Amino acid sequence: MNWHWAPHVHAAMHGDDLVLLDALRNDYVVLPQAKDLIRLEPSGVGAQLFDEDLARELTEAGLGVSGQSGPQVSRVQAPAAEADLYDDPDPPVSTAAAAGLALLSARVSTHLRWSSLSRVIARPAVIDGGEGEVRRKAIALRVALPWLPFQGECLYRAALLRAHLGDLAGRTHWVFGVSTWPFAAHCWVQLDGLVLNDRLQRVRRYTPILAV
Repeated sequence: MNWHWAPHVHAAMHGDDLVLLDALRNDYVVLPQAKDLIRLEPSGVGAQLFDEDLARELTEAGLGVSGQSGPQVSRVQAPAAEADLYDDPDPPVSTAAAAGLALLSARVSTHLRWSSLSRVIARPAVIDGGEGEVRRKAIALRVALPWLPFQGECLYRAALLRAHLGDLAGRTHWVFGVSTWPFAAHCWVQLDGLVLNDRLQRVRRYTPILAV
């Protein structure tokens, strides 16, 4: 049967396992060995379900609807990660710049604490140009991060980078990935195929489930 994910739900197959991300509830669901029960559409909007019990459970959980038509949503597809910035030299960061980043990190931390994931990851407007400036700012933040009062997990670090990029954030993709056995979720920021705030070797362990 045809299946359509709710606008706030994102799906990925990691090996044989189906992973769902509910961005309103900030929650992940893993359905092990589900490869014979569902086939995801490349667009990420829907799927083909081959099990009525699974369709009923997904419907009751508010994760989507079955039928010929569903919610009108679109999904952003990020380019595959191909490189990172860790071979680039570390520039000096001034005391004033580090102080500004410390204030920004406090604002980002507060915003994450009181906001749903769907609000945090709202897509900024895309502007032209600025690739060199994106790289420069990403490296500067990497150098300053150990000196900031808030270290945080990957969600915080990605949100901080996007806030630091300002208007240039629209040139990037914020990518969320998952793995199973054991389950793990991770996120990072890319400029096209260039990973800005993580190592390529690490992010390749994860299957992308959401990009904004």
